[in-house]
Amino acid sequence: MSLAARLAGCALVLLAQDGGDEARVRSTLRAWAEAERAAARAAFAEPATEARARAVAERRRIELFRAWPRGARGEAWLRDIGRLRALFAGCFAYGAPELDLPGVRVAVPERYDPEHAVPAIIEVWPRTGAARFGPRLSDANALVVTTSPARLQAMVRRYQPRTAGEAFLALLVQVAMRTPAAALAGQLWATGPGAADEEAMQRGLFFLIGEVQRRFHVDRDRLIVDAAGAGCRIALRAGAVAPDRFAGLVLRAPQALPDVPVENLVGVGVLLLRRDRDEPGARALAQALAADSSFAEHDLAAVEPRELRRWQAQRRRELFRPRVSLVIPRDRLIDGWWVSEVGAGALDDELDDHARLVVSADREAARITVFAHRVESFELLLNDALIDLDRPFTLDVNGVEVVMRRSRSLALLCDLALARFDPGFLFTTSITVTVPRQG
Repeated sequence: MSLAARLAGCALVLLAQDGGDEARVRSTLRAWAEAERAAARAAFAEPATEARARAVAERRRIELFRAWPRGARGEAWLRDIGRLRALFAGCFAYGAPELDLPGVRVAVPERYDPEHAVPAIIEVWPRTGAARFGPRLSDANALVVTTSPARLQAMVRRYQPRTAGEAFLALLVQVAMRTPAAALAGQLWATGPGAADEEAMQRGLFFLIGEVQRRFHVDRDRLIVDAAGAGCRIALRAGAVAPDRFAGLVLRAPQALPDVPVENLVGVGVLLLRRDRDEPGARALAQALAADSSFAEHDLAAVEPRELRRWQAQRRRELFRPRVSLVIPRDRLIDGWWVSEVGAGALDDELDDHARLVVSADREAARITVFAHRVESFELLLNDALIDLDRPFTLDVNGVEVVMRRSRSLALLCDLALARFDPGFLFTTSITVTVPRQG
């Protein structure tokens, strides 16, 4: 037998071995993820039940580490982001395609299969007068979840302790929402002075997205929030504090901008559908995002469905983007992409004095450069898509340079993906950085 034939035979054997090992890893990874979910649910049960569930989760974890290839081959798997995406793509199990939340409507694609991810559109539209906000995004392959700003606020209040007076007012709102003749009155109360808690609505949106992602196999890289009127402020708030959760935001006739750093949306696709170019909210948003290539705007009255479909088809979350820029206002917890745990120092009330963090990864130059203003500490989550972990690299924080090496961790990789319930959130090492003092 020739040398070429022997080499080809060896390659086929290795490919077959890889295929078998990948199937085994996928199986054990899925079993561990399901055991972790069961353990999380058991945290509210009696101690003995919780202990048993945690023991099962730990056994599944050990099984995964045993199934993962050893030595250089296992290291090569951790280096290969494409392989990791394929391994984690089906690591979560999903139940019956349903979502039982008051005031939430779900349209499931006809060919939905829980084994395959589908794009998702979260609509946050007022319950009345929807026709004035133009055509909806209409993707037959997408999961479409529709709710209103008032319902998002009610979701959070439902799970928070309330006084008797607050409970009574909430009951009145629910009655108003269920009565067609009183629907408008209910909307006015829910958005009136002193009642519209945008912070609660933002939490309600994240709660809804979390519930959707746990019940349906949603493509995390193709999640779009389509907001209209007052819903735009909620979408902007959510996008500014957690930009890496979204592939895009559609903002229809936005009102005045909320007090959030819209600069954080650079890199998130934003489609502005304006009624009036001179409307202050639309103009301010366009000015803030004008230099971002993923920003687009159209006339609300003239936009056509095909333009919306074209824009939607182009949207993908870029989780491993080489540059991350974040503004951290007072009393806000903000992270994004591969930057997390940002600890800001004492802040003034002026916008120009907000904490800022700009991080760039240059893989070819083996260099990570950080500009930190009024930031005391932060964490970087890294993988081989961002920096070559086989080589030493330079970390430059405000001009102070350190050369370092980092090893890859299977445990960190799995823990992060499971904690975020995101099969694409794949990082194999991390660095916690304390910003050096100037002067």
